[in-house]
Parts: sequence; structure tokens; C-alpha cells
Amino acid sequence: MKLYFLFGFIVLSIVAQPQIPYGSNKQAGKYADVGGTKIYYETYGKGIPVVLLHGSVYGYIDEYSSFIPELEQNFKVIAIALRGHGKSEIGKEDFSYKLLAEDVMTILKQEAADSALVIGFSAGAITGYYLAANYPKSIKKLVTLAGALDSYHYRPEAVKELQNLNIHTLKKRDPSFIANRQKLMPQPERFGEMINRFKKAWFSGNFIAPAQPNQIQCPVLIIGGDRDFYFPVTSFVSDYKQIKQSQLAIIPQADHVDMIRKPFIITDLILPFLMSK
Repeated sequence: MKLYFLFGFIVLSIVAQPQIPYGSNKQAGKYADVGGTKIYYETYGKGIPVVLLHGSVYGYIDEYSSFIPELEQNFKVIAIALRGHGKSEIGKEDFSYKLLAEDVMTILKQEAADSALVIGFSAGAITGYYLAANYPKSIKKLVTLAGALDSYHYRPEAVKELQNLNIHTLKKRDPSFIANRQKLMPQPERFGEMINRFKKAWFSGNFIAPAQPNQIQCPVLIIGGDRDFYFPVTSFVSDYKQIKQSQLAIIPQADHVDMIRKPFIITDLILPFLMSK
């Protein structure tokens, strides 16, 4: 295992609005049927498959707008919309990371890929952990951004926020966000239901059950911010210590969403990890 602490980065960037409508791109969009539920995803580029998994509630494919152009130069990017997010249907089941992982595996089979690299942010990172632990032959490498192996490490203030989160609190905080997300949804009236279905997953204890962390055999790059609202640095260190082939990067002065906003994370950390032998 390798341990990296990154200090002293000062990143000044102007992020241009992407010309490609990631998350609503008719040229790249596809669907997979998982038990009668349609899961939306987009593909870009050619090569070894790289699955992108976004965060819950606020997240969607477009949060990877700065990642996809970098990745598609060397890989086949498969950017998946989690259940209930954007163009993906909700279905009837309570959400779990097992269910989300099964959606990913269905899409991989549809794309004729027997294995893939995975990059996940937040809930997507947790789903990545589940995939690596429970489908070890299918995951070659894993990058987790602001994720965790279990719910025991949540900060107390994060637990309170997640417990109280619902469509009404979100509408008060950001009504335009809700309106824009509902425009993409096949069943926009179920947005609040999507949040409630996620709550069981958020507080499920061992996120990768029935597997254990020592069953993750693929190389894993764990990236977390030292000011993450949901998980403290000790959580990322704990994950690192439990996974055999893991590397850890702690980003200074970085919160939860900075993991997908800082340009050097994809260029200086993720790409070298994915392309190394």
C-alpha cells in the first residue's frame, strides 16, 4: 500500500460551460432494462471501459463534465445515471448499494464488457466499493472520491442533515435545482420519493455487505478532502488501512464536492493511476 498526503496545492481555474450536454446527449445516450426499470447512461470514446458513478440526490452525469473529455482520449467512458437521477427511472425497490451495483453490472453486460475500471464520487464511490468487493473479477481498478466503506464514520452534523433531508428542504434551499432535475426525470413527481428511498442505504452500516473490505483485491485509489462535510479524514485513512492494494490522497482545504471540481485530481491523480501497470 502507498500513502500520499498532498499539501500546498493552489488551483486557480476558470471552468467553461461544456458544449456537450452531458446527461442529456442524444448522440451518446442509451438505456438498460434492469427488472423492468430503465437505467440511462452515456458512452464516449474507445478502449478499456471506465464506469463513472455520480453522487446521490444532487449528483448526475454532468458532474463529470471535466472528467469525460480527459478520459475519452484513452478509454471507453460509460457514464451511468443512478436510479431516480435524471433520465433513469426509480423502480419499485428500496435503494441499496447492492441494487445500484446490479444496475452497473447489467450495463456492463449490455456493453459487452466483462470487466471495467470504476470511478465513483460520494454514493458512486460507495457503489464502487460494493462492486469491487462483491464482483472482484469484474473490477480492474477503482477510484473513490469522497466515499466510505460504512456509515459509522459520518460526522454527526452530516447524520442530522441526511436524516432531515427531503424535497421540501431542498426546494427551500435551491428551487431552481429541483425544477431543472425534474425536467429530466421520466416521473418528476417522484423526486421526493427518490430521496426517501436512498435513506435506507445511507444508514445501512457496512455498505459492502455481505462482503468485507479485505475481499477487495483490485488496486484502489482513495481520494478525500480534509474538510469533507460527510466524512472526516480518519474515515479515509480507515478505508485505506483495510484495503490491501490501496493508495490514499488527502486533498488540503478541500470539501466534499471539490473532489469533482479541482482539475488536477483527474489529470495528476486519476489518469496516472488508471494508466499505470
